Amino acid sequence: MSKAKISLFGPTIRTDRWLNLYTNISRNNRIELEFIFCGNIKPNFKLPKNFFFIYSEVKPSQCAQIALNETNCDLVALIADDIVYSDNFFDNLYNSYV
Repeated sequence: MSKAKISLFGPTIRTDRWLNLYTNISRNNRIELEFIFCGNIKPNFKLPKNFFFIYSEVKPSQCAQIALNETNCDLVALIADDIVYSDNFFDNLYNSYV
């Protein structure tokens, strides 16, 4: 079972942006998170331990549903691979949830 408090999921094809997104979110939040992306372009690098990729050739909305189905947390957030989040965004989201 995951220790994550929030599952971040979404459809994605921009693998070149994943590590920057991961760094932006991980460094600016204290809460445990898991990342689940689904798409038709496989990353050519090792993913962090809390980052999961599901290969599928379906359309983006279907990829989002596939990723959502694999989440392990009660609190989930649909994210994109081309966004920069403000500091403590997910910490604040979780605190408003509990």
